[in-house]
Amino acid sequence: MNTTTYLYILVFPQKNVIKIGKANDIQNRIDSLRRWWGEVNYPASYYLSIEEKSVFKLEKSLHFLLSRYSVEFNDGDGKSEIFAHDALEKAIDVIDLYASLTQSSTRLQKGIPEPIKPQSDRKKKEKYEKAAAKSDRFFNSISACADRFRKINKLIAFLMRYQSRIEFQYDIVDDHILFRVRQNHARNHHASLSVASLFSFGVEDFDVRIGMNCCSAVGVGDVVQYRINLIRQDADSFSHPYLVYLCSQAERMLAHLPKRSLATLDEIPIVDDAGVTSSIFDEWRDDR
Repeated sequence: MNTTTYLYILVFPQKNVIKIGKANDIQNRIDSLRRWWGEVNYPASYYLSIEEKSVFKLEKSLHFLLSRYSVEFNDGDGKSEIFAHDALEKAIDVIDLYASLTQSSTRLQKGIPEPIKPQSDRKKKEKYEKAAAKSDRFFNSISACADRFRKINKLIAFLMRYQSRIEFQYDIVDDHILFRVRQNHARNHHASLSVASLFSFGVEDFDVRIGMNCCSAVGVGDVVQYRINLIRQDADSFSHPYLVYLCSQAERMLAHLPKRSLATLDEIPIVDDAGVTSSIFDEWRDDR
C-alpha cells in the first residue's frame, strides 16, 4: 500500500531564503522551523503530494541540483536544506519536470493553507461578553413584552368581569381599536396615561432594535378614547414577528369582550382625536 506524504518549498521572507524538505504534516514542521527562520509566507510557498517511496529521491535530487544556491548557517533546524530565494523558480522547474517525466497525477500547488490564528484571551472575552449581552438584551426585551401582553389580557379579563359597572364601548376600524370609556376624566387622568403606557413595546434581537408606542389617549368631557394600533406584519411595517404573534393572541382574547358593556346604556360616540389634538395645538400657538 502506497503512503502519501508532502514535499514542500517554504518561503521565509525574513531571511530571504527558502527551505526544501518533506513532512507528513507541513504545519507541524512550520511550527518547529519558525523560531529559526521567522514567519512563513504561506501564499508564496508550495507543496506537492507525493508517494513516500519517491519523496526522498526527489528531495535529495533538488538539494543536489540547487547546491550552488545553498546558504550556510552555523545553526538552525533544517539548516542543510536552506537555499537562497533565487533558487525558487529553479526548484519549481525541476519539480514540474519530475511530474511530467513520471506522469504523476498530482502537480505542485502554490499556497499552503494558513491556520486560523487563535484569538487572544482578551478578544475572546470581549467577543463572548458582546454576544452574551446581546442575548441578555433580547431575552429581557422579550420577557418585558410578554409581561405587557399578560397585563393587557388581564385588563381585558377585568373588563369582561366588571362590564356591568364600567361604561365602555369600542370599535375596530382598519387596524385600530377605538376604545372609549366614560368616566371622570379629571379624576382619572393619570390612570388613562397608565393604561396607554401598557401599549409601548421594544424588542432588541441580534439583527434589529424595534421600539413602538401603539396607543394614544384623548379626553373629551367625561369620555376618554384610546386609539390602539394593532401590530401587523407587512412590507411597510417595522414590527417584530414576536410582537405580531403576541398581538394576535391578545386579539383572540379581545374577541370575547362585548363591543359595548352592559353598563353602557347610552352609546359612547367615537371621538375625533385628530381634531382634538389639532385644537390643542391651536390653543398652544395662540397662548404664545
